[in-house]
Amino acid sequence: MSSKFHLFFLTLCIVIFVIFTPFILLYANGYKYDREEKTFIKTGSLFIDSFPTGASVIINGQAQEGRYWLDFFSFFWRLFGSATYGGNTPTIINDILPGKYQIEIVKQGFQVWRKEATILPNLTTRFKKIQLFFEEPELQIIDQGEVSFFWPSPSKKKIIYGIKTGSIKLLENNEINLLIDNFNFSDPKDPIYDSDEKRFIFSAKPTGEKSKEYFLLNLENGHLLNLSELIPSLRREGVKIKFDKDPQYLLIGLKGLLVRTDFSSKLREAIFKVNGELKDWLINGNEIEIIRQEKNDLFFEKFSLTKPDQPIFSLKLKGGNYVFLSSPYFILLSNGESIIFVASNPSSSNEEPLIFELGGKKIVPFSKEELLYFNDYEIQILYAKQEALLSPWQREIITRLSEPLEGVEFYGDWLYYLSSNKIIALEVDLSSSKNQHLLFKAKEIKDFVAPISNIIYFIGQVNGKSGLFSLKIKP
Repeated sequence: MSSKFHLFFLTLCIVIFVIFTPFILLYANGYKYDREEKTFIKTGSLFIDSFPTGASVIINGQAQEGRYWLDFFSFFWRLFGSATYGGNTPTIINDILPGKYQIEIVKQGFQVWRKEATILPNLTTRFKKIQLFFEEPELQIIDQGEVSFFWPSPSKKKIIYGIKTGSIKLLENNEINLLIDNFNFSDPKDPIYDSDEKRFIFSAKPTGEKSKEYFLLNLENGHLLNLSELIPSLRREGVKIKFDKDPQYLLIGLKGLLVRTDFSSKLREAIFKVNGELKDWLINGNEIEIIRQEKNDLFFEKFSLTKPDQPIFSLKLKGGNYVFLSSPYFILLSNGESIIFVASNPSSSNEEPLIFELGGKKIVPFSKEELLYFNDYEIQILYAKQEALLSPWQREIITRLSEPLEGVEFYGDWLYYLSSNKIIALEVDLSSSKNQHLLFKAKEIKDFVAPISNIIYFIGQVNGKSGLFSLKIKP
């Protein structure tokens, strides 16, 4: 080769280097050319994980393909991470121009998950553990017959139910145990589990009798104890019974007295007394909050158990028949028609709380700062932060329906609700559009319990058969 050719080749290489090096550096630093803006823009990325994994990712109608050859990021993610680079979930997709994108997660045999994603410069938008539901859930009838009562435990891990043949059964870990074969009492109600969910109290009426009796059922050995025979005062009108924190004791409200009872030795101790009738109570350490009735008036009050003569506060309630609702974070009262939320009042010198009255069916803790609430046609999140309570009551509607709601449960990031014999899963994501999936529809669904892992249990009628059903909705 001549020296002129060498010089030309060297010059060409220098020119190519000078021209393309800035573009290479821009690409390496996360910039991409935007044809609409006609300039280089800092890109973002998208991380998506699903359960089950191996689902296809579609962005604005275009399926994303994995990168395998001569790609540093693909090599990096396959070597050091649990995700792929591009392609099926879990996956990370880089070099996306900022803006809004329609994302679809698709896997054969599962319902499609859709979401609008906002990509921001130099940031990764993450969708972790997207739940995919079966297109056709696996239905099984696990006990046939007309179910007379259906009582899930607070943890949802146990369900006590009865078939109208007179049996009482326990469903746990997808297995059924017969607890009582011949139970000759009617109208069972007032279910109460102890804190360990090993024992259970309920009331029922002897055949032909009007008054009810209380029973304690040991869920580990099926032993049934008639508490009303052991403690005759339980046969009185207006009696209320609860488990004490110590599992050996029961707390019994007898008119104006709260009595602590050792049900094995029958020893009793009056621990609190009120004027009028004690309707319900909550004990927290050395303090007790009560609902009491005096003549035609109902009061919500707080006392110190060490100084019970003078209330810490006393509030008169509008309406009647209020009781406390079970809640680990909040004080909630209900009379079946309206719900009262009780919040601390920082401006009160005597601890007198703030009272918020709501009309609706049910309210349950959603988190330490939020409550899940529903009425006939709406599901809402109520914000219980103190700063929110000082302004008008703040709530956000999750969904509004044209058909009446009959029950709402939640587990993980999903709500499960019952409406017009349909069980529907609704994603709780207040920041963007929510995925909603029809899981199952039957001729009749009377009640259901949210899935602890992957199975919904419900009672109703399917294909002409009545009973208790299991519905496997996800792997």
